[in-house]
Amino acid sequence: TKKNIELVVRPLTENIIHSLAEAGTHILQLNIHGNSKQLVAEDGCGGVTDLNAGRFRSVISAGGVVNIDAIVICSPNQPQLYAGHEFASLEIPGFHVVCIETERLSDDPGARNFLLGFYQSVMKGHPITMAVKNGKDRVESSLEVS
Repeated sequence: TKKNIELVVRPLTENIIHSLAEAGTHILQLNIHGNSKQLVAEDGCGGVTDLNAGRFRSVISAGGVVNIDAIVICSPNQPQLYAGHEFASLEIPGFHVVCIETERLSDDPGARNFLLGFYQSVMKGHPITMAVKNGKDRVESSLEVS
């Protein structure tokens, strides 16, 4: 089965996230910066906006239905330590958090291979769990990764 895939680039606001969730968006990719005290996301207009996982949860779950299956967090500063843990703590059934450290991406063949396998799978309409598995499989079969 084919699925419609549309790339939407918009400034990050609660209204945008809410409208994307209502429209059936299943994956959000956010460029996030921050540390243990504060998270901010690029707003698409050269600025940043405060980002709080609790507020994010209330926005995507407004109306009682959460359509968003995954958030892909791109950050130059160890996203799994800050944003990853913050979003994983939302405890939404079936919700996945994928963290990509962009600072060293060009030097990391494992990360590049994972992303290639992951996004190819996503673009084919596979579920997130299968996309993550395909990304991992690509890393394991890569001759670039030791």
